[in-house]
Amino acid sequence: SQPVGAAATAEVVVDLEGKVVTDIPRFSLKAADLDIQGKAKYALDGIGLERIDFARISYGRTKMKGALIPKSDGGWEAGFHGPSFDLSPLWQEVMADNTGTEKDNPLLDKLTLVVEFDRVWIDATQELHDISGTFSRAGNLWQTIMLDSRIDAKSSFNLSIRTREDGNRDFTMRSEDAGKVLKLLGLYPNMVGGKLLITGTYDDAKPGQPLKGTIVVNDYRVINAPALAHLVSIMSLTGILEALQGEGLAFRDLVIPFDLANGIFNLKNAKATGNSLGFTASGKVFRHTDLVDLEGTVIPAYVINSAFGRIPVLGDLFTGGEKGGGVFAATYTMTGSLQDPIVAVNPLSALAPGFLRNVFGIFSKSDGERVKDDNGAKAPTAQ
Repeated sequence: SQPVGAAATAEVVVDLEGKVVTDIPRFSLKAADLDIQGKAKYALDGIGLERIDFARISYGRTKMKGALIPKSDGGWEAGFHGPSFDLSPLWQEVMADNTGTEKDNPLLDKLTLVVEFDRVWIDATQELHDISGTFSRAGNLWQTIMLDSRIDAKSSFNLSIRTREDGNRDFTMRSEDAGKVLKLLGLYPNMVGGKLLITGTYDDAKPGQPLKGTIVVNDYRVINAPALAHLVSIMSLTGILEALQGEGLAFRDLVIPFDLANGIFNLKNAKATGNSLGFTASGKVFRHTDLVDLEGTVIPAYVINSAFGRIPVLGDLFTGGEKGGGVFAATYTMTGSLQDPIVAVNPLSALAPGFLRNVFGIFSKSDGERVKDDNGAKAPTAQ
């Protein structure tokens, strides 16, 4: 037993045959908030470490046990289980690597990790429950992620990344509570309920590994959404505004086709539909700078209004050819800060049928007017 610093002690018991380490039957490291105990086994032929078994790892919010096994390629196989694990540093790495901002991390590369935990913390306050997962990393990318967990007793959260035969990776995320998942990930705090399905494919042959896919949410509500409240107040849709400020405005479907690369979330022909209101949207969200640059249409009385758009031949004339559009729908733009964007509505377009709406699109922006980020870049059902 040997003191390490002012408040820590370390103990290592080593078995030797000559000058060759044959076994470490016991080691421990203790400090104020740290307690690690275990043993290490060396290969009988003397070629080196065979495995490390941890009987206890206690540090901060982490309470677990497990094993590390070196691989022939210089990487590690690891398995850990226990009541709790603080995944927040690794979670940030996982999320960063798969949004085109991957970093070289030799401690994580060539790692295969299997976990079983009662509770996993992903940041300072938010957690997942009943976690079962497999993570595999190589080439500074997470090649495989199979994560099954719960946000609460009723809401599952599942994440899957799998490598395909062509070398690209498929991405799938599912949950029975879209609102809780989007809030958990820090993406959108104003959704309540909903069934979530995100599917996509990484193009790993391109720089930044861009992700192309679709977000689908069914049967959800939106509450306390400042940008949406501002938009409907401009249009004097008082009943809808009251719903937003109360129990929430109900929507049936949300479908967002998207491309995500280098921190820029590019959506085209996104559509949200509900009995009272419908939206379409196209544009960009700059995730690194929290800027938004969107334009589209807002359709009041969506069910009745959009029905005309489904009439054969005349439908495109009524709606201007916009998928999901209505006969009477106001065009809008949303630019600036993601937290407090500038919302503008074209009042003339609300009075014009679809085939005239493009004529009155005085708020549509040219390419030279679009929001730019710091680098100068221009701004189905969930089964």
